[in-house]
Amino acid sequence: MDEYGNMENVKMSEQVVTLNKKNDQNENISIQCREVRKRNKSGHQTAIITTNWKLSVVEIGQFTFSRWCQENYFKYMAENFGLNAIASYAKVEIPDTKTIVNPAYRDLTSRKKAVSSKLTRAENKLGRYSLKIGEANEEDKNYKKYLKHQSEALQDIELYKKEKEELTAAIKDVDQHIEFSELPKDQKFLSSVNVRKKFLDNIKMIAYRAETGMYNIIQKSMKQPEQGRSLLQQIFSSDADLYPDLENKTLTVKIHNLNTNRHDTALGSLCQVLNETETIFPGTDLRLVYQLVAE
Repeated sequence: MDEYGNMENVKMSEQVVTLNKKNDQNENISIQCREVRKRNKSGHQTAIITTNWKLSVVEIGQFTFSRWCQENYFKYMAENFGLNAIASYAKVEIPDTKTIVNPAYRDLTSRKKAVSSKLTRAENKLGRYSLKIGEANEEDKNYKKYLKHQSEALQDIELYKKEKEELTAAIKDVDQHIEFSELPKDQKFLSSVNVRKKFLDNIKMIAYRAETGMYNIIQKSMKQPEQGRSLLQQIFSSDADLYPDLENKTLTVKIHNLNTNRHDTALGSLCQVLNETETIFPGTDLRLVYQLVAE
């Protein structure tokens, strides 16, 4: 199913690939991965590299392509609906009783995470060179180098373990959350007013869903459905005339004809469906009627 809710057949294949790279000691490291490929109608292939051996090819495709749909959505919303636009520059003070994450706690946990990562790399290095030493003999020209790296790894492990223990003990003595009033003056800040942005973002998402609904209507009468959204943007920006009829309680919207006959055909099908909804213009008792100027 694509990003517009339409079913489509997808051609996919899989093969095992080996990725090679050099580590910090300029040694070759090989990693076996799965390469899953998707082929579209034009023959273009998109590759996905993963080390997940549990998921099926179909599941990998579903997760990856659904992620692409989300990225396409945010890209489209940012370009056409100003999703990332700042709604207000206003700032407000934060109440002193507001509970926030303690900056000291955040700093300590961040440092502990970094040390844990270094410790893991040092342990992997120790295991790697211990294995090399076990497989080699004292006459091997690289034997002394292996011993040196093994010794360095042992020293690093001891250092990182000690640092990690110290950070763990320090974290226990620090509150995870504190009140805003407990922050030092140089760390206090103002909060952005997000209520207006949340309200506007909700309107933008409703508008996007309405646009998607109209896209699903006009694509059925288009030879190139992928151009549906650009056609809708053309419709939204085209001129229209309003004719209120208080006696018959209608408000006719006559949209000026578009560039080509096929676009007018798609617009005509959209007008027909919209007229069937018998929507009342807000604040009045007038029913909306959509027509092309040429009708």
